[in-house]
Amino acid sequence: MGFLLGAFGKLSAGRRKREIQSQLMNIQRRHRRAAKDVAKMDKDLSRAEQNAKNQITKAISDARNAAVANAAGACGITVGANGLPDFTGVDANTMAQYNSLYAQQTSELESYKSNYETAISNYYENIRESQLEPLKQEEELLQTEKETLESQLQVAEQDYEACKQMEKDGAKNMKPEYTAGS
Repeated sequence: MGFLLGAFGKLSAGRRKREIQSQLMNIQRRHRRAAKDVAKMDKDLSRAEQNAKNQITKAISDARNAAVANAAGACGITVGANGLPDFTGVDANTMAQYNSLYAQQTSELESYKSNYETAISNYYENIRESQLEPLKQEEELLQTEKETLESQLQVAEQDYEACKQMEKDGAKNMKPEYTAGS
């Protein structure tokens, strides 16, 4: 009886083991794809965010150069071909007026830059929360499912080995024992 139970159990446990292995391979493939998608999206979002911040930095730099010319023009200071004001012969009062106007414009530009960078960060953080988080959750779910299947596979392998041993032991018990009689 042990032989038949072992043989049937071995077949059943072997089938279960192959089913779990097949499910595990599918889950591993989906997990790798999800991890790859998460990494790609995170990289793309980081790159886009950095590009937007670089663009605002360049725009602020250009605006700062324009502020120099604007402040000089407002104070009656001539601007050279290189775009820089010519301070030769400028009295202290005009220079103070220029410095005050330039400082005000620079302060406004820095405030604008700070607000814009905050808006960019918030925008990309919202995108990460709405699009990247679901992918990360799927990746974590697949990881959990993978670990569950791996533990089920270990149990199925132990069952298979136990049934294999039962079949082997049952076969030994079925052998007729011949005794040499006198």
